[in-house]
Amino acid sequence: MLRDKIVAYMVEADIIKENERKVYCFGLQLIEEMFFSFCVFLLIGILFGNVVETIVFFGAFAVLRQYAGGFHAKKFISCLAISCCIITTLNLLLIFFTDFTWAIIPCAAVGLPAIFVLSPVDSVYKYINKNEVKKYRKCSTVILLIEFVIMLLLVLTSKYSMAFCISYAWLVLSALLVLGRYKNRAGTRE
Repeated sequence: MLRDKIVAYMVEADIIKENERKVYCFGLQLIEEMFFSFCVFLLIGILFGNVVETIVFFGAFAVLRQYAGGFHAKKFISCLAISCCIITTLNLLLIFFTDFTWAIIPCAAVGLPAIFVLSPVDSVYKYINKNEVKKYRKCSTVILLIEFVIMLLLVLTSKYSMAFCISYAWLVLSALLVLGRYKNRAGTRE
């Protein structure tokens, strides 16, 4: 694979040490998966004619999820399938409804407090120590506040479908946080 060749070159050129090879391979794998996922989501947005809204959702969700955490699927393909269902649902909602003012407040009313109270939630794939909990909670709170201001500006400028995409991202993330907490308490952390 290309990532293996890149990392091999980095080791040979003394950019990284041999014992760091696995970490860099894993990091490049995550970048590849994120890029591939974004391309698939973009394709779904193009197919439904909602490219900008799909990007708004992905941006709000991905940036916040990085610090909030939550449930993680065991395999990339499972994660991609679940994510495609979430993005497709968003796009179907955008097609079938023209007025989103009714949906923004309930999604935000559920998502905002849940994210604020529950985040960060670790998993078997990303353990968070006590120091990181404080840092991640602060980061997720700041991001949430920034997204809230952006959502308010979108509402004030009558861009209701885009504001809905942000509140929908919060609703989805809050569900993943609850599921992640449940799995952690059940002792599976998966």
